[in-house]
Amino acid sequence: MSRISTAQIAQRAVETILDRQSSISDLQTTITTGRAMTRISDDPAAASQAERTRSEIATNTVESRMIGFARLRLSQAEGALGDGQEIMQRARDLMIAANNDTYSENDRAKFAAELTGLRNELFSLANRSDGLGSYLFGGYGSRTAPFEDDGVSVTYAADPGAQLVGSDGRFAVSLDGRSLFENVDNLGAVKSVFGAFDDAIAALSDPANATPDLHTAIADQMRIIDGANERFGTARAMAGHQLNAIDRAEQDLQRGELAARERLSDLVDADLAEAISRLAQQQTQLDAAMQTYVKISGRSLFDYIR
Repeated sequence: MSRISTAQIAQRAVETILDRQSSISDLQTTITTGRAMTRISDDPAAASQAERTRSEIATNTVESRMIGFARLRLSQAEGALGDGQEIMQRARDLMIAANNDTYSENDRAKFAAELTGLRNELFSLANRSDGLGSYLFGGYGSRTAPFEDDGVSVTYAADPGAQLVGSDGRFAVSLDGRSLFENVDNLGAVKSVFGAFDDAIAALSDPANATPDLHTAIADQMRIIDGANERFGTARAMAGHQLNAIDRAEQDLQRGELAARERLSDLVDADLAEAISRLAQQQTQLDAAMQTYVKISGRSLFDYIR
């Protein structure tokens, strides 16, 4: 039968004291930081899951920003399309009013001047900026105004298409100006909406135009403008559908982020009430171990601490 010496008991007491002090230090760090894990070695599996969850949250954050940008651009584009429809409707009404046999040459010149103003409004709209250095009708992307006017005709200088964002590339942040303003069908022939305005203005400004010729010219240009107006309406409806889809996507992202943050909290956040309780227990055990050591060693607590 072996005996445990006083020195061995004292050594065990010292080891217990050191162990309790280490545990107390860890618990104090847990309570201070609110984290259950302060080192990867505390729980490697949980640390790995936590890292994947943080990556998921970061991806959701980037996706939310891209979708928010798409919302801004689509809202601007939807408003611009509505403005374009109003301009073309006013132009149509003006053409109907001007296409009247009772008006004089001067009256028609006034109508032509009003149409010129509307045409210039539409051109400015076609080159409307998003306020961030890009253009709403800039197609696949343009850092310069997509439409150019050389005084004879208007041409589309940007790359046709649309910029898309989102992880699945389903949200547009620009519109294809070429498909909206150019190549509008008129009984088998195509023309840009700006060409229709220019020809209507020229017809009203030409004093030599006989009444039947004027009627024909105005009717032809109105068909172009009506066709462009219809395109704008279709594009506006599609923008509205995409804005609704963005609402749903944002809700899905918010739910996903909330779930991910809850998982992360379960993995890394400490139960503070439990940690405080364990700290009190460890402190009690440390006090008991120190008292045991003092009795065995024959020294005072003051000597031990010193």
